[in-house]
Amino acid sequence: MTINRNKAKFAILIFWVVALIGAFYGYLNAGLTFNELVELIQKIVQRSGIWAPAVYVLFYSFRSLVFFPASLLTIISGMVFGPWFGLLYTLIGENISANISFVVGRYLMSDLEGYIHNKNQIFSRIIEHIQGNGFLAVLFMRLTYLPFDLVGYSSGIFKLNQKDFALGTLLGTIPGLMAYTFLGSSFINLDFLLFGSSILLASLLGAMLLKTYIMRNAPHKSKTEVLKTVNEA
Repeated sequence: MTINRNKAKFAILIFWVVALIGAFYGYLNAGLTFNELVELIQKIVQRSGIWAPAVYVLFYSFRSLVFFPASLLTIISGMVFGPWFGLLYTLIGENISANISFVVGRYLMSDLEGYIHNKNQIFSRIIEHIQGNGFLAVLFMRLTYLPFDLVGYSSGIFKLNQKDFALGTLLGTIPGLMAYTFLGSSFINLDFLLFGSSILLASLLGAMLLKTYIMRNAPHKSKTEVLKTVNEA
């Protein structure tokens, strides 16, 4: 049973890699610059009429599988839908996208966790500490704008609780999504630029305060074990 499951995982991974290579080759063969590709996506969404929100959410939901930058789609939403509807549609697409990357990491690449545990004790202890504070760890990573897909895939690989991941992602990305959707809307109305920049700075300040809270309230034993492992290395 395990052998068949591993074969299925390997086959899906191969298919995914081939699809990524095919998508990249298609992009290069089309002769589009990256800016032209972004403009093309924007036009597709704008020309979709009443289906534009659904098309945008669909784009956003699956963009993590091809590693298309989330920030660019978020800016597009502000330009096309305005700040508030742009925020709403992006929040939906972003959470679907994040959980897709989490599930892919959990079920296709989780074997990496065992390998890392065996090879690197320092990193293993750090991961155990993060697993014990899953919600706060994900919230902190989202507020500090760590690479969006890296957080999603790695959270799945290292088997964080999915509810902690989903809630941390939902709450932690709201400030960033607001900042980028308002930035996109500022191309239409400059008044939104100041508001978006203020949110960006506020979220970074919140991340620093959260880091202080985590370090002060993390279990003493867990912190001691991490430090001990580092000193022994």
